[in-house]
Amino acid sequence: MEYTDYSSPFGKIKLFFSENKLYRVRLGSFTPQSSSIHKRDNKEGTFQNIYTRFLDSYFSGQQVTISCDKFNLKEATTFQLEVYRALKEIEFGSTVSYGTICPGD
Repeated sequence: MEYTDYSSPFGKIKLFFSENKLYRVRLGSFTPQSSSIHKRDNKEGTFQNIYTRFLDSYFSGQQVTISCDKFNLKEATTFQLEVYRALKEIEFGSTVSYGTICPGD
């Protein structure tokens, strides 16, 4: 597994990759607990750069889309997949609460 750092308007974001696809997103600091997690630089032309360019566009207010095949969802739970599907339905510029997406949780 690899990760790269991204500086967002609200702090550091760690993007984790498995099999050259986005696997996990973590906000804040992170110290690897395993020697199998390696930090990678986000250089132009790398697969990590696809995701950081996406975030750059998103945080600059541009409407963005990204293909589902860019995510490693092999280990996602049924609940996580349901939330992901709900997130895809939110229109650009809209704000939706977690309670609206997952009522009763």
